[in-house]
Amino acid sequence: YPGNYDVYALVNNELVNLGLNAIYQGSSLKVPIFLNYTLNISIPEECPDLNLELLIKYGNYQYTIPVSGNNQVISIPNAMIGSQIQVKLLGNGSLLYQRVMVVNNSGSRNLVITPNTIDFMPVDLLNNELPNAVLNIGNLYYMGPGRYCIPVNSSVGMVIYGSDVYVVNITSGNIYVRVW
Repeated sequence: YPGNYDVYALVNNELVNLGLNAIYQGSSLKVPIFLNYTLNISIPEECPDLNLELLIKYGNYQYTIPVSGNNQVISIPNAMIGSQIQVKLLGNGSLLYQRVMVVNNSGSRNLVITPNTIDFMPVDLLNNELPNAVLNIGNLYYMGPGRYCIPVNSSVGMVIYGSDVYVVNITSGNIYVRVW
């Protein structure tokens, strides 16, 4: 009978909600194509001193996967072609990278994650490196000089040395700060 119906598809013994559809005399119902989808994620840039996690959101599903190594393979069962997958890289809970991808009909997708990084170089008045200087960006803290991953949309950080605090702009890939 004509009317509005909640439509479900049975895919691999799992009911998938296709939403509310209006059915009328002579109408047809399009059922999307589902497939098992694989994300091949590589993270070539290392983020020292951070516990990295991948957060994958697809429909009503959410996966949190600890990152071990530079390559991760994530299988998403019953993915609907044309739907979206949200991929986030978190470091100690801070958002380091995010991307929204559309499921294509190839069955797999390669993704290279490149979080924003900076080179931090704190020195004293004689240009000696300061291993005890702390760089704070958002809720991330880094000790001493090095190359560090920073949260997305970061523009300001703090350098803490002893009881002094210096505000630094994060406008390039380098933070060179001379402290007293």
